[in-house]
Amino acid sequence: MLAACKAAFNGFSPSSSGGGGRSSPSEKQVEAFVRALSDCQFDQVAAHVAESRLLLVSPLKCQPARCSAWHLAAAAAPRSGNADGELLQLLLRLYSEQELPTESLADILNTPNKSGRGQSCLHCAAERGNAAAIRLLLSLGCELLRADKSGRTALHYAAAIGSEECVRLLLATAEAEEDRAAAPEVAAATMQDGGDGGAPSPPASPPLTLQQHPRQAATGSLVIRLVTATDVTGLTALHFAAAANSLPVMRLLLAAGSPYSAQTTTDNLEARMPCNAGWTCLHVAAMRGYYDVVMAVLRHHISLTAEEQVAGWIPGKNCRSSDPRVVLDRRGTSAHSLALSRGFADLADLLNPDTPLSQSVLGSGPVGPDGQELQLPAMFVCPITQEVMREPVVASDGFTYERAAIARWLAGGGRTSPMTNLPFASRLLFPNNVVKSAIKEWRQEHKLPDPDAMQRSARHLSCVGLGISMKNNNAGGVDGQLPAGRGSRRDPFLSHLRSRGL
Repeated sequence: MLAACKAAFNGFSPSSSGGGGRSSPSEKQVEAFVRALSDCQFDQVAAHVAESRLLLVSPLKCQPARCSAWHLAAAAAPRSGNADGELLQLLLRLYSEQELPTESLADILNTPNKSGRGQSCLHCAAERGNAAAIRLLLSLGCELLRADKSGRTALHYAAAIGSEECVRLLLATAEAEEDRAAAPEVAAATMQDGGDGGAPSPPASPPLTLQQHPRQAATGSLVIRLVTATDVTGLTALHFAAAANSLPVMRLLLAAGSPYSAQTTTDNLEARMPCNAGWTCLHVAAMRGYYDVVMAVLRHHISLTAEEQVAGWIPGKNCRSSDPRVVLDRRGTSAHSLALSRGFADLADLLNPDTPLSQSVLGSGPVGPDGQELQLPAMFVCPITQEVMREPVVASDGFTYERAAIARWLAGGGRTSPMTNLPFASRLLFPNNVVKSAIKEWRQEHKLPDPDAMQRSARHLSCVGLGISMKNNNAGGVDGQLPAGRGSRRDPFLSHLRSRGL
């Protein structure tokens, strides 16, 4: 913060000595200024800045920590006097009127305060659920991926309080930044396609909204980096959303690609988020008895393709199955065991890994057109995924597996059969066309949808309708819901499940 303040000090003109421009504020002035900020007394804030403009750029020696006026304004609760981030807007107007250097403002906003957590202004706004302040801070250059001393981003804090509007805004901003970064490359490629002899092609059109502009997943994309970011204990934003029992936030993060099998690395002893090393979001929800949160995660898992289901699976570490319910923490405790020990019987039944996942989630086996439960042949089920196979292959142990699952097992260093524990005679896999044809005939006979013929629903923000106008301060409605007139934007998570026939 000191470097940012020095840069702002250098922006004062030599003729600005009058009116207290360069004079350091006294302790009483600072105390009165902080009280005015806390009470959202706009006239008094402006009067104090007129006496000493250094209040806008210098760290304030106030309780509970040394921070800037921008931190206090960002942390102000969105009450009637500060409903639309008016306090931050006032500071921005005063900053401009005092002719302070605009290039130093982003540094001041991103500089951590002197508290034990070292939060930026964006962290303070996200922790209080102030969506209007977040929107303004993002437009002023606050960094999405900046972490505080505990390694948490603003998304962690927004998920911890279950603010759907704030989470949606942060994810949409990350998507918009990706589109802006990709725009020059697209324009350059378009110019090259114009040829040497002909006129150059027109530049690429501006990026469409997130709902209209589908993009492929990229491990290095800003959205993926944001939702996979972990703090010093390994907690992701999805862990905090599960602890907050916020289904809307859970759905947004799952649709954005947040890893639901991510495990904590160390024990966390915080009162609001106690957890053991190795916990996933299922452990967090099971500890608190949040049935709907667990159901949302499991429904999301079974809606994925076999390749997506085993993408984060580590053979040997997560036993012999890619089922997220079998993940154990470092003490050997599963989410099922936690639910049992806490007395949540229904939740324990849902998390029981001995029950097929589809049966636990759907409440029964496959259902035919007449509504009657169908008997699922055991030969159609993969021993690893516990789901009906889509691409069955035979391994050298004589058993049939889903190709993606057994390939992941072999790629992870598996040298023995998951079924017999005997060494594989060969690593070759052969298609089991007999079983594949039998599964296809069984689906046709009972008029079940063919998953290979269903359109794959992208799990990323470009396809889930998270578009938000960054210039519209009224983009969010009451309680984080979209305002009237935007009902056409469907819930991304439910749309994702409907496309899978769930």
